[in-house]
Amino acid sequence: MRSLEDGLCDIVGKARRGLNLTEAAVADAAGLSSRQVADVESGRLVPDEAAVLRLACALGLRGEALAAIARDEYRPAPVNLELWGSVHVLESSYSGYPVNAYLVWDRQTRRAMLFDTGTDANAIRQLIREQDLALEAMALTHTHRDHIAILDPIRSEFKPRVIASRKEPAPGAHFVADGEQIALGSLSVEVRETDGHSPGGLTFVVTGFEGAPPVAAVGDALFAGSAGGARVSYERLIENIRSRILTLPDTALILPGHGPMTTVGQERQNNPFAG
Repeated sequence: MRSLEDGLCDIVGKARRGLNLTEAAVADAAGLSSRQVADVESGRLVPDEAAVLRLACALGLRGEALAAIARDEYRPAPVNLELWGSVHVLESSYSGYPVNAYLVWDRQTRRAMLFDTGTDANAIRQLIREQDLALEAMALTHTHRDHIAILDPIRSEFKPRVIASRKEPAPGAHFVADGEQIALGSLSVEVRETDGHSPGGLTFVVTGFEGAPPVAAVGDALFAGSAGGARVSYERLIENIRSRILTLPDTALILPGHGPMTTVGQERQNNPFAG
């Protein structure tokens, strides 16, 4: 089972920086010393549960969810992609750091859409050939390098349309906006703006799978048990997570840019950022 993208140290650091709080301010609110807060964020200290709950309160996080992660007790249930039959995760590495891309296709027409690229072009080529797919589009959740590292060679070889946000333009891309619907054979892909980690972050919600719930390619907006770092706006990121992703059905499958796949229901219950 894949480990979570973030642990206690990452979550506390992301929340504190997002709220623009000093270590001293968090320490004062949580009844800790500044050194203890710094040690939590560096991973040198896992405080007792009472202190974790106070940290959660100081940072506006869900206390029991943060405590479960501090105890290393939360992992999303394994996902059986055979339920969908046409969703595939492509795991690769960027500077030694794991990154996810996803290929989704319509089973009747074999028309496919790639969500981000990761770094392994051979894996993408092999899957497209094995499944006899036509790569119709590449949809970019955001344009950080680890997620679009092989955009140019894949575009050159397969000639897909590139779909992106105007706020994070990729050369030659077709720009989409919130609420837009994109047809993929019998599947429908809804665009949802989920900025905050990046200026034009997008989530793509795919529906129309026979007998299976929707899937949401969320990029770095949301991870199993955590959220992306708010490089642009923490307020926007948290609001978008809660109102644009976690309002999907509990059974909806979340496809994050890093870490294991999860579901909306599991994240509503177990993600410290869920509110």
